[in-house]
Amino acid sequence: MKGILSQDMADRIERLRASTKHQALENSATKNSQDSYNCPHCKDTGDIWVDTWTLKECTHCNVRKMQDIQRKVKAAQITDEFKSKTFKSFDVSDRPEPIKQAKRVAQAYVLAFQQIRKNKQNSIALMGNPGCGKTHLLAAVSNNLLDEGVEVFYFPWVEGMKELTSADFEQKQEIIQRMQKCEVLFLDDLFKGRGKPTDYQFETAWAVLNYRYLNNLPILVSTERSISDLLDIDEAMGSRIAEVTKDYKAVINGSREEMNYRLKDEV
Repeated sequence: MKGILSQDMADRIERLRASTKHQALENSATKNSQDSYNCPHCKDTGDIWVDTWTLKECTHCNVRKMQDIQRKVKAAQITDEFKSKTFKSFDVSDRPEPIKQAKRVAQAYVLAFQQIRKNKQNSIALMGNPGCGKTHLLAAVSNNLLDEGVEVFYFPWVEGMKELTSADFEQKQEIIQRMQKCEVLFLDDLFKGRGKPTDYQFETAWAVLNYRYLNNLPILVSTERSISDLLDIDEAMGSRIAEVTKDYKAVINGSREEMNYRLKDEV
C-alpha cells in the first residue's frame, strides 16, 4: 500500500506515527508499569493504530474529551480561584430569599442549557447588589459547562476594558472577535460604575452583544444595573439583553447589610 502513496503523504504519516510514539513515550515517563496507564489500549495518547497506515481515535477512554476540556479551560483564562466556585460551595442556608432564588435560577439554567442553547432565550442574567454572589454563581455555571466540554470565555468588564483600551488594533480585533464567536460568553460586572459607559465601552458592548443576539449565542451576565438602567443606556441593547435572558433572570435587591456577604461580620 505504501507504494501507491505520494512521498509527501508517506512523510506525513511517518511524522504522525513518530509524534504519536513520542507522546506515548512522554506519557510512559511518569508510569511505573503497563498497568499504570489510565488507558492501556492507547497508552493515554487518545489514538490507536489499526494497521500500518491507519490511525483512529481510541474508543476505550475519554482522553480526547479531557484534553479538549483542558484546552477550553486554559483558553477561557480561568484561574484556580474561579474553578473553585461551585454550587456546593455557595451556601445559602442563612441568606435572603432573593439570593436563594438566584441560585435556583443558575442551577436550572445549567440543567436546561443543552436544550435551549440554540434558542433565542438561551442566556442568563444575575442583577443587583454587589457582594451578593452573582459572580460566584455564574462561575459555577461556567465550570459546569466546561465540564461538559462547552467553551466559555470569561470577560471581567472592568479589567477587560482596560486591557482592550491599551491593546493595539490587531489585539483589539482578536479579543472582540473571540467575545463575539465563543460558544458561551461570561460578561462579569457589565457596565460596572456609577455613570454611563464611555462611547468606546458602549460600542464594544454593542458589537459583541448584537453579534451574539443575531447568531443565537448564549451569554452569562452579572451586573449591578437593572434592565431599566440598561434600557436607559441604550434601548436596543437593553431590550436584547432582556429578551435573551427572559427565562433565566434573577434580580437581587435589598439592603447592603442583608445582601452583601462581605459585610456579614462588619455591620
